[in-house]
This record gives sequence, structure tokens and C-alpha cells, in this order.
Amino acid sequence: MSAIFKPIKPLLLGCAITSAALLAGCSSLKFPGVYRITIFQGNFIEQEKVDQLKEGMNRRQVQFLLGTPLIVDTFNQDRWDYIYRANYPDGSVKEAKLTVHFENDKVVKFEGNALPRSEEEIAAEKAELDRAKQEYEDKVEQARALAEKRKAEAENKSQDEKQKTSTSKKEPKDKRKLRPNRGATR
Repeated sequence: MSAIFKPIKPLLLGCAITSAALLAGCSSLKFPGVYRITIFQGNFIEQEKVDQLKEGMNRRQVQFLLGTPLIVDTFNQDRWDYIYRANYPDGSVKEAKLTVHFENDKVVKFEGNALPRSEEEIAAEKAELDRAKQEYEDKVEQARALAEKRKAEAENKSQDEKQKTSTSKKEPKDKRKLRPNRGATR
């Protein structure tokens, strides 16, 4: 009986190895050229909207500002959780969480890593954005001026070439008369 299984042994060993590899999963293998997408989950928490969140706001105002919460605790209706997660193709993850607590339908506190910024932080960010905008506009203007300069140079060059070709093609009528007829024999 063992003689019958002797040729099948390598085949069984190969099947066992293949099965083990399949059970381990293909996610651990990084295949080159495979496109991976960015996956966004939850409520996107915009910092500008969070900055407008104030204590004393009612539920409707918070919902209008931040949207419907991802999680409303069944046992604690006075707590709303806004959670956002982005998984990027390079493996990096961005997470933001904001928990809003209510008392008598008014915001009493909020916590998490996506908190409203102070007025100084907002002003500093605005100043940085204004500086970056001005820098961008300056670069656009420089590029526009360079493009106009190159266009003018190209037009001047083409006009010069047209003048050269037009003057070289035209010969004075007198010179044409003086030129001997080379094809004729006398």
C-alpha cells in the first residue's frame, strides 16, 4: 500500500504548502503595481466647523454645524461621537475624534483630538494662508511675464526670418536681364 502513495507524497506536500499559504492570506504580500485606494470612514471633521462649536449650542445647531453624529449612545442620549478615519495607500492612518456632551439639550463640553482652536491659532493659520497665497500669486505673475517675453521673442524671430526670406527671394529686375541664358546654345 505504501508503494501506491509514494508518487503521491510530493503532490500532497505541495498541496499542503499551497493550502497553508492561502490560509495565511494574501494581505501580507505586497504585489507591485497593485492600485490601493484611500478609504475614508465616518464623519469628516472640518476644523473650520469645529472652531464654530461653542458651549451652550443646542442639538440642532450642533447637527447643522457638524452633521449627524456617527455614534449616538443608546444608553446615554446626551453624548454624540463624531469619528473620522482615513486609511491611505502608503499604510498611514489619520484619525480624528470629537465627543460632544449635552445637558438639558445644550452643549456643556466637548473632548477629543479635533477640538476648537483658539483665536490666536486661527489668526496664525490665516496669516500663513495669506502669505502662501501671495507667494503663489507672485509666482503666477512671474510665469505670465516670462511667457509673454518668450512669445514676443518668438514673434520677433519669425518676423526677422520672414524679412530675410522675402529679401533673398527677390532679385532686382536688372540682374535677371544680365544673367546669361545657360540652357540655350548659339
